Amino acid sequence: MYTKQNKQQWGLSVMINVSGILLALALCLQASNSMAETEKAIENLQFSTLAGNRVQIVLGLQGEVGKPKIFETDNPARIALDFDGVKSHLAKKSFPVKQGAVNNVYVIEAGGRTRVIVNLNSLVAYKAQQMSGKFFLTLDAAKSVALKEKNIRKQQKQDVISKLVPRQEITALDFRRGPKGEGRLLLKLSNPNTIVDIKERGDKVVLNFLNTRLPANLAKQYDVMDFATPVRSIIAKQRGNGVSINIKPVDGNFEYSSFQSEGMLTVEFRPLSEAEKLSRVKSKFPFTGKKLTLNFQDIEVRSVLQILADFTNLNIIASDSVKGNVTLRLNDVPWDQALALVLKSKGLAKRQSGNVIFVAPASEITKMEEEELAAKKVVEKLEPLRTEYIPIQYAKAEEIQALLSGRNVVRSQSTSSSISGTGGGFLTPRTSTSTTNRQTTRNQQQGLLSPRGTSTVDSRTNTLIIRDTAKQLEEIHKMIAQLDIPVRQVMIESRIVVATTEFARNLGVKFGVAKQAIVGSGKNFAVGGGGTR
Repeated sequence: MYTKQNKQQWGLSVMINVSGILLALALCLQASNSMAETEKAIENLQFSTLAGNRVQIVLGLQGEVGKPKIFETDNPARIALDFDGVKSHLAKKSFPVKQGAVNNVYVIEAGGRTRVIVNLNSLVAYKAQQMSGKFFLTLDAAKSVALKEKNIRKQQKQDVISKLVPRQEITALDFRRGPKGEGRLLLKLSNPNTIVDIKERGDKVVLNFLNTRLPANLAKQYDVMDFATPVRSIIAKQRGNGVSINIKPVDGNFEYSSFQSEGMLTVEFRPLSEAEKLSRVKSKFPFTGKKLTLNFQDIEVRSVLQILADFTNLNIIASDSVKGNVTLRLNDVPWDQALALVLKSKGLAKRQSGNVIFVAPASEITKMEEEELAAKKVVEKLEPLRTEYIPIQYAKAEEIQALLSGRNVVRSQSTSSSISGTGGGFLTPRTSTSTTNRQTTRNQQQGLLSPRGTSTVDSRTNTLIIRDTAKQLEEIHKMIAQLDIPVRQVMIESRIVVATTEFARNLGVKFGVAKQAIVGSGKNFAVGGGGTR
């Protein structure tokens, strides 16, 4: 490589600079070696939708990248590509696709290789091809999987399982209404140990029986709406070697359970209460505010907050840092969802206390919470300490003390005093009662006691002497109430009898007979007496 000065010297001089030529050759050789050793990497990732709802993922490669190792999994449905010795130059790891059968793509570099994971909604057929520095992965539509082959594999699997399960039969089918509106499906089985697989699929509950026969008079559809239970209909049918029973509820507001006893399988559907319905709705969709419609073009965020405050009759306070405009087009959405979307779009957060909502940038609210936490810690340090004497009824006070201080129980070896402490208590800092005290002070770890709290044990009365804040004392009382309880024990009673050699001679029976000699004379004659010893 020549500089501008080299070129000028070349034009003015006829002599050839040998050292310059050698340097140029060396640089060319080095450049060729660096080109040969170009780093292998994935430069970019692109995806597009093809005809027939197919999806094509294209990876831009750098260097001579070999063919990747490809493997797939059924559950979860995904395709993984392993590029050995290849790095990732992508700006991010996750690529949401949301097209066709593809949900998203992850690119992870670790252990000297890069793995590309394609997460699918369901396993589909695909085609991999590498050419001209690019790798193409084309995935068919979700419904283009060979369903026939999948059903064949499923049937083969069921046949193998059926051979291991004894032949069984459903002899009776009944439906009843419980006292609280429950719907109960009763199935009488020929084998009390019948295997049943119960699953909730979509809007119905399915019961599958393996190697089971269903009588022809029971294989039909049952309309049970007149029972006024959560169940609408029941469809029982024979499927190959097994039986399938589909139970369709009226709506999703139910809970079901099953139990089997003495050859009777009971599947119960219980209606949900209003509180349970509300809780389930909140868990599925957390926004419960009154619905509204907003349609604005480039409106200030503060104006949107004012509109929401007027609509909800809430007090909304915006920080001075809340700025910027936003474009909204929301039709019939809950107001709390609209507020959450506006805050998220502008990097804002909120804190609600009663009917007052404070809105500010997320970093500002985080800083505010950290300052409040620091102030709370200062208040805790200044909170006055209280002393309480807590008698322990069933446990050992030393063991309860060890739990409070977060350490293992240390048995006292000292007989000089019946008082043992955990470093503090009513002793001065220079006073030492025993070796146990010094070891406890060194090994003490924080348990339920606050950093300023201390605990002392009176072994003679089995009493804990605790000095701490009122809040921590309340927690300590709760723990002791849970732990200081009698332990279940077994009483073994024995009696000892002491007998001498004369004990056998004292055993025996005395007997005798009384006879009246003359009738009416009032005189008796005794015959017998004595006894056997």
